Amino acid sequence: MAETDNEWLWLEIVTIIVIATGILSNGIVLIVFFAKSSRKLRRKWRNLYILHQSIIDGSCLFGLLLLRSIKIDDDVFKENTIAVRILCKFWVSEYLLWSMYMCSTYNLVLLSIERYLAVVYPIYHRTKLNKKKILLSMILPWIIGFAFQSYWPPMYTHDSNNGSCLPSYSCNEGRPSTLQTFLTVYSFIGEYIIALLIMSFAYSQIVIKLKLIIKRTSKNINLVKNGRKKSDTAACYEVNSNANEKKSVFTLTGTRSMSNDNESKNRSNHRERSIKSRQKSRDDIFSKAKRSTVRTFIAIFVLFVICWTPTEVVYLRHNLCIEELDFDGTLYAWLSLLVVLNAVLNPFIYTGLYNEFQRQLRRVFCNWDDHGREPSNSVGEETSNAGNSTRGRAPDNLQLSHRPSNNNI
Repeated sequence: MAETDNEWLWLEIVTIIVIATGILSNGIVLIVFFAKSSRKLRRKWRNLYILHQSIIDGSCLFGLLLLRSIKIDDDVFKENTIAVRILCKFWVSEYLLWSMYMCSTYNLVLLSIERYLAVVYPIYHRTKLNKKKILLSMILPWIIGFAFQSYWPPMYTHDSNNGSCLPSYSCNEGRPSTLQTFLTVYSFIGEYIIALLIMSFAYSQIVIKLKLIIKRTSKNINLVKNGRKKSDTAACYEVNSNANEKKSVFTLTGTRSMSNDNESKNRSNHRERSIKSRQKSRDDIFSKAKRSTVRTFIAIFVLFVICWTPTEVVYLRHNLCIEELDFDGTLYAWLSLLVVLNAVLNPFIYTGLYNEFQRQLRRVFCNWDDHGREPSNSVGEETSNAGNSTRGRAPDNLQLSHRPSNNNI
């Protein structure tokens, strides 16, 4: 008994720490995005989904904190009033909380779809999508979450005679009812399987596409080299042909051909270096996109799988009467904590892997620029530095593409 009490005490301490950390971390994300200097960060559509994700996750954690803080006495349920029934079906059932969890899941699904379109179908992403459509799409997770979980309040039954508010799930002779089986499978597919399949497909296609882009840029460089070799071979053949036809003027023709050949080689070398430099720059851009943006969202996807898979499997087995789950036991508490971690750890992924967010975080809290230095407060000095930065090299903020910044990968 003492060991069980100690486990519950540690579990309570860990839960409080996790919830507080999650509220603080998601709050920091909101501060970074709503800062005055973050206007450029908010222009990119993927960042709007990240902002939306932090709002949902922060709301989930705040709702969980209220549920754990507000304790309802059992004597309240002995009253047979409309208010008590609403309290039972919407508060005790945790309908609002689990609806928010599902909102969080499907916002991740929307984020994966947006990234899929941006990388695999960039023309469609650039021409068909706009900020208004992105903002309207953010309503979908809320509709899906609260509509999908709407079956849950009717499953809770209020009994004023016993003063109880319990779910009506039961296993008669070790077998669930037909309705219970249907709702269990419906919940498992909607909450977990559909989201898992969509995100798995999207991120696998993104990785494949980026690998093809990088491979194509390397192939273009090889084609330039092969083109130069063919040009040299053709020039030598022309010189030899002229020599066979007119041997008397071979020396003069050979001298002129060698001169023209040297000029052609110089132009070819310059053109090759220029193309190679541009291809290398593009290669670097896509490599960074793969290392930063895609790596960030794949990490979020992996975290979703780790945090939700045990909970969904245990719920599935319990509701199908395969293995009973004690909702007052420590296993249920640890599973609930694992789900909470999904909302808590997302901001740490942004900070650790997402370079764009890291830079803005330094600007907001450390007053640093992109190179880890404190920016100058002198307008004249900034103007001078901006002028000097264009001499001899490309400025840091020069984009290699004329596309809008919110479509960059």
